[in-house]
Amino acid sequence: MDRYAYDGDVDALFFEKEEYSYDYSLEITSEIVLDLNVNHNVIGLEVLDASKVLGVDTSFLNDSERITAVIVVADNIMCISFTFILAGVVERVDFRISSLYNSTLN
Repeated sequence: MDRYAYDGDVDALFFEKEEYSYDYSLEITSEIVLDLNVNHNVIGLEVLDASKVLGVDTSFLNDSERITAVIVVADNIMCISFTFILAGVVERVDFRISSLYNSTLN
């Protein structure tokens, strides 16, 4: 994803491609929403209750110098890998969602 923003008032983390044409949203879990284009490609990602879902402090989300998200789907499992960079420290959080949309953090 090209851009991100964190809204601390509602604890929501947003990612989006720089240039995209939105078609529809897909609620993966009650906290994870994907935005897709007409070709069904992911162009946006919203994480609600982000600090709780990702297991990080809100100050970490507010103060990170950079946050990236990579989405991989294979064998009916979706993995979203988040990488946070803060003061030279890199932390990675993997969020896996099974075909039944049960989620676990590693």
